Amino acid sequence: MYRRAEAGIPLLREESRACVRTALVLCEGILDEIVALDYDVLNTRVVVPRRRRTGVALPGLLTSAWSNSRLRVRS
Repeated sequence: MYRRAEAGIPLLREESRACVRTALVLCEGILDEIVALDYDVLNTRVVVPRRRRTGVALPGLLTSAWSNSRLRVRS
């Protein structure tokens, strides 16, 4: 499912791509955690560790800010 979704990211507007890619990676992380818990989501809360969220979100945020600043300069 995520591979199919990832294929559509280049079709998005440039300023949206980093945000959507970050969301995709974080959702994949949630699925990885669910698998690690052997799908026992009724008895355990599934979270992506803060360190991983930060490691994914920060580069996405910087990429998005850079992309948006480039678009403003071109306008």
